[in-house]
Amino acid sequence: MKQFQDGIELVMYNTGQKYKKNAMKKLLIAFCFAFTVLACAPEGQPGCPVVYEVKKTNVGIQTSWRLIGFRTKGSGFIDFPPCEAYASYGNDVDNLLIRLNLTENQTGDGDFELTGNGISNSIVGRYRLGQNQTIGTVGNLSTTKVGGSAINTAYENKYFQAIVLMNSYGISNNILTLEFGEGNEEMIFVSIN
Repeated sequence: MKQFQDGIELVMYNTGQKYKKNAMKKLLIAFCFAFTVLACAPEGQPGCPVVYEVKKTNVGIQTSWRLIGFRTKGSGFIDFPPCEAYASYGNDVDNLLIRLNLTENQTGDGDFELTGNGISNSIVGRYRLGQNQTIGTVGNLSTTKVGGSAINTAYENKYFQAIVLMNSYGISNNILTLEFGEGNEEMIFVSIN
């Protein structure tokens, strides 16, 4: 095949070049993705992604949720659970369920029962729903005190502290976003069905 560019005759032969070009393109994309993930990871041990599926469905807040991870609002980076956490579960990402159950069970004064678990410990308490998608814990939350590695314990403590500080929520399909603290950080959950 002949092409002319700026008065210069270019001769191009199609002898498997298209296949090689596509393979190289895929390899380059994979390298760029891996570099981007590693470059954007926070210092310390990066987490292991949680596999989940976004489903077009209407889910209310009062159901069981699985933690996907934390993120700073406006950031695409998700702080996933530490990879070390999966070792206790046979390195099976699907078996590690950091869970939050926002039940419909009323405890009094319009409060509802909250239960869940982190990597090693469980949590029990009460929460209250308000107007404009506000949510907050009521009183103290109780947790078990089973030890774990420093990495797992730090992540679990961050999770439990975020539950105490949660203040608003949003639901899109089967994904729950809980804002906590000053509102610039959020937890991302997927419904468990």
